[in-house]
Amino acid sequence: MQNRNANVICNPQSELSTLSRITNLTLSLTEVTDAIAAKSESDFIAKLVISKECERHNISVSPLVGANWQPLRGLLG
Repeated sequence: MQNRNANVICNPQSELSTLSRITNLTLSLTEVTDAIAAKSESDFIAKLVISKECERHNISVSPLVGANWQPLRGLLG
């Protein structure tokens, strides 16, 4: 993932804003785009956790961008 981070300013009612406040994360532009496109809050949270774990271990998250990340939800247990 490119290191293009942006502070996220959203409607206070939105999932993204709530999750950002709770976890105190600075979300990348890719994660913001995926959050907007997420079909449900649980899908977005799963994607975010997987991408942050990959980032922490220096694993490329590019295969997770878009719809292809969904089969990896099983990694969360």
